[in-house]
Amino acid sequence: MVLSYKRMRHNCTQETRLLKNDNYADYSITTDMLMLKRIVKSCIQFTISAAAALFGWSKKLHPLYSYMYSLWICRLYGFTDIYFNPKISRLLHHEHMQIGPGTSFGRMAVVTAWDNQDGRKYTPEIRIGKNCNFGDFIHITAINKIQIGDNLLTGRWVTITDNSHGDTQLENLKTAPIKREWVSKGPVIVGNNVWIGDKATILPGVTIGDGAVIGANSVVTSDIPPYCVAGGNPAKIIKNLSQEATFS
Repeated sequence: MVLSYKRMRHNCTQETRLLKNDNYADYSITTDMLMLKRIVKSCIQFTISAAAALFGWSKKLHPLYSYMYSLWICRLYGFTDIYFNPKISRLLHHEHMQIGPGTSFGRMAVVTAWDNQDGRKYTPEIRIGKNCNFGDFIHITAINKIQIGDNLLTGRWVTITDNSHGDTQLENLKTAPIKREWVSKGPVIVGNNVWIGDKATILPGVTIGDGAVIGANSVVTSDIPPYCVAGGNPAKIIKNLSQEATFS
């Protein structure tokens, strides 16, 4: 118990230092505040888990736990009417994010807007529309801009990124990937009513039009027009539904 407390306090102290070094907006955050937030969260998790184990209420209590967790996250980050699965992993640098009402995130979602890398400054922006449904293990990461329209639906293990660890210049390749400067080839724009299948990857500089469907395991490296079905690695247009409607 003592070791767990010391480990938690050490982690909170390190996190506080990182926030200050990154010019994080919430400078008022202290180690004690982070400790309190984590202790409250742990108490809620323990209470509900204990009740579930003792009385077999896991299925009945999960919606309550999800609601309480979502309410806490929304209040903490200033969002409105957003659902977070209790097993969310990370929502980092929320001050660079706008998330519309009715949006939900599955388990272990990771949404990050990086504004600092070893002193290098970035101006990230993540805008997510309303009523979007992100599957489990979604990964969204930005140093430039990611804009997602309304009513997006994704499967599991989907990655949407506007950046990479360096480029393919020889000098860069001689450096450890983790130490390479992040680069962005351009923003990622996803329209309204888009459906993205399991394990698809959306790479930097891509625009996906309204109503497009991206097949499972696809790697999207170029623009996808509206109302098209695309798939493969790299993703290619399989069917253009807007043209079919025009000629029919």
